[in-house]
Parts: sequence; structure tokens; C-alpha cells
Amino acid sequence: MQYNTTKCIDENQDNKTLKDMTKSGKQRPWREKKIDNVSYADILEILKIKKAFNVKQ
Repeated sequence: MQYNTTKCIDENQDNKTLKDMTKSGKQRPWREKKIDNVSYADILEILKIKKAFNVKQ
């Protein structure tokens, strides 16, 4: 039998959004690229191209 001994500690948790940074300190634009990929997948889906599902992921 396992016991859950961890307690919920909210005092050390802050609500800051994490940022994805490169080694040189630049921020990675993953959000913009993901939005572009999803819109590209929507276009492919409209055109009935088979690989639209793979692009969306």
C-alpha cells in the first residue's frame, strides 16, 4: 500500500508563463510556427490532400 505524503504547496508556485529560450538567449517563435502549421493544414484539408492530418499534428 502506498501513502501519498506530498502536500499541496501553493506558496512556491507562481503563475508566470514559461518561455522557450535558445542557448544564445533568443526566444523561440514556436507559437507562431504552430499557428502557421494549423492554418496550412486547414488549407490542405480544403484541397482534400491526404497529408493534411500529418501536418496538423
